Amino acid sequence: MTNIFIFGVHGKMGALTRRLAQAKRDVCVSGGFSTKRHSDAFTSIDQVSVPMDVIVDFSSPSATDYIVRLCQKNSCALLVASTGHTPDQIERIKFLSFKHPVMISPNLSIGVNLFFALTEFASRAFSHADTCIIDYHHSQKKDAPSGTAKALAKAIENGKNNRQNRLNEERMEREPQVATLSMRGGTIVGKHDVIFACHGETITLTHNAESREIFADGAIEVATWLAKKSAGLYSVKDYIREALHVEL
Repeated sequence: MTNIFIFGVHGKMGALTRRLAQAKRDVCVSGGFSTKRHSDAFTSIDQVSVPMDVIVDFSSPSATDYIVRLCQKNSCALLVASTGHTPDQIERIKFLSFKHPVMISPNLSIGVNLFFALTEFASRAFSHADTCIIDYHHSQKKDAPSGTAKALAKAIENGKNNRQNRLNEERMEREPQVATLSMRGGTIVGKHDVIFACHGETITLTHNAESREIFADGAIEVATWLAKKSAGLYSVKDYIREALHVEL
């Protein structure tokens, strides 16, 4: 049995993750933290006294101090699924990986992580292309660009860098442009387009999240796996490679 503690347990993703976890035999949501007062959630770190094998964070960067303290106090794993952290906050979370298993993932959908791999592959093949990322989300999403859009930008950068390394750092006539556009409106769960504009042709890759359940299910599966790992900094690629036996 894996005991999961959820930060942001009364947010959209936290509440959904708790509900889906209740239907699984090998998982127990032992507790949750919320900034809003609820009879079934802790509002102070000092009050938390439940077993936990892994913390799943669906809150906000402002909770970083609390999350770090709770992880250290309980010697457990940490899965950060929230976005919008400053570089300093990211470094503090990563520092935990010297003693705890830690993963920071902007998106826990298996399909999206395949999308990252396809984007990096296309970027290697079309390193000369101008590239645009468009991320669409609901009107209440606070950060723009999204964490997924930032990860896509990193995949594009990795693809171009790998291509240049293979070409012995051959100089191009001009640096291709990479732009990011964020659209916020309605109740869009999440959609991302990556457009490669080449000479005479355009390639578009798209991922469309039709339900938040793909992220919640992914969080439960990855958290259960992470709780059993030794200290270190992990990625969803590590989970896919080990648990699903697929190389990305």
